Amino acid sequence: MAETIYIVQLSGYGYKNGNVSINKTLEFENLNEYQKFQGSNKLAEISRVISFHYPNVEFDPKKITINTNSRKKSKSKKTIKTATAVAGAFVAGRLSKSKTEKNETVNETLFANELRHLQNISFGNDVEDITNKLDELYFGIKNYKWKYSNDDKNKRIVKQNNQALTKCLNKFKQGLVKLYKQTNEENIRKEYNTKFKKLNRKKGLDKFGLIILGIICFFIIILILWLKEK
Repeated sequence: MAETIYIVQLSGYGYKNGNVSINKTLEFENLNEYQKFQGSNKLAEISRVISFHYPNVEFDPKKITINTNSRKKSKSKKTIKTATAVAGAFVAGRLSKSKTEKNETVNETLFANELRHLQNISFGNDVEDITNKLDELYFGIKNYKWKYSNDDKNKRIVKQNNQALTKCLNKFKQGLVKLYKQTNEENIRKEYNTKFKKLNRKKGLDKFGLIILGIICFFIIILILWLKEK
């Protein structure tokens, strides 16, 4: 069954040594996140998002235009016709990937410094302040990826980026503990605990998702071949 993706587009102008064009599109699977841009606190949400994506840019949230939309996210269905075809595609893909990796080395970009302000977040005792900062951390972490690299050229950069993201994740955990101390509201606790679990899953999938997928495909191929020979 198709899932709904909720889209929010923010556009307008800010100022930083001259006019700065603001144009940011956000996509949400969670309806509650989407509705934050339509409620009474939408100006605060606009300010939070734009401040993160456009640091040090001055802007008036009242002059930022919001366009909302939605689309259906269809789950793709793949049909395996024969075991031989699957095995051939898997092997060919791995050989092609290995050949590409030998001929091309992707240069990683250092983004660790862009996350420094998130690592320095401090939590007070006000529940709204805590949740706003947790949201800022959540979206900040979602915009980047942990990675695995055994390439000497990129290993140092990837390590720095991964460490920065992990520090942000630990900061989110710290804020979550603080939130639990300040409120007994079950819905709020559940919402941010769910976000924490999503970020933990993201960390594992970002770093080892392709490896896990490769292992699963390998065992599926072996199983199909075994069933075919029975």
